Amino acid sequence: MTPPGVPFAQCINRLTRMLVQKFGGSSLTGVKGFLAAAGIISSAAAKQKVVAVLSAVYGITDQLESAISAAANGENFRDVLVGIHDNEQELLRELHKTGLDCPVAKDFLAEQQQRLISRLEGVALLEHCPPRFAQRCFRRVKHSAAG
Repeated sequence: MTPPGVPFAQCINRLTRMLVQKFGGSSLTGVKGFLAAAGIISSAAAKQKVVAVLSAVYGITDQLESAISAAANGENFRDVLVGIHDNEQELLRELHKTGLDCPVAKDFLAEQQQRLISRLEGVALLEHCPPRFAQRCFRRVKHSAAG
């Protein structure tokens, strides 16, 4: 029920208004970047509804493009994936050192790595990567959560 004198649409707007925050690239370099982003999200979430979108960590987009190009050109894309995996594992180790253990993140990253390998093997077989398919590869790193 709307308060007296307040239009229904205005009440709905107040209920559904939320802040969308996107973090990626250099803002997610190392643990300091993740902790800073978490602080910003927590601070905002104390005042209003927040949707946080995490895109690729610094350097990952370039590595994904390199892996796609290597696969399409019949080159070894797995070396690039090893680099991505090593970066992810180093970040998880750093988080663990700060007391933030992330078993769900470990499982998620392992699953996404397998999906990416399968997709890149398909690109290697086709010797071509359709743009729509490349977009799917880039989605592997994205995750959102509402708070």
